[in-house]
Amino acid sequence: LGSGGSSHCVTLMQQVVTHVLRAPAAAALSAVGAADTQPELSEGVLQVLSAYTRFVLPHATAHDPDSARAAAAGALRVAAACACSHHRGVSTAAVGVTADVLSGAVAAAAMAGGGGG
Repeated sequence: LGSGGSSHCVTLMQQVVTHVLRAPAAAALSAVGAADTQPELSEGVLQVLSAYTRFVLPHATAHDPDSARAAAAGALRVAAACACSHHRGVSTAAVGVTADVLSGAVAAAAMAGGGGG
């Protein structure tokens, strides 16, 4: 994602995730038990967060580290609360988001260090 267009895409995705995490319905999911009352919303939010953390987080970290860290922290807050859900799909997706954040952080570190592994 080195071109100007790709950089713009990273910025747009960062804005989308920030907006999603600030939306009252999504923000409420960071409370334990909230996911059980809205499992469909929970799974949808977790899917957006998973895609962001898996594919965009490493590039966002290089582009705007503060915003990327805030988004990763927000994703982890939601994932931690949703991991306690009684709905298997929600709790499984929450564990996936947690893994994606960790993978994204490792990828970002590899990109910053110029290597991998």
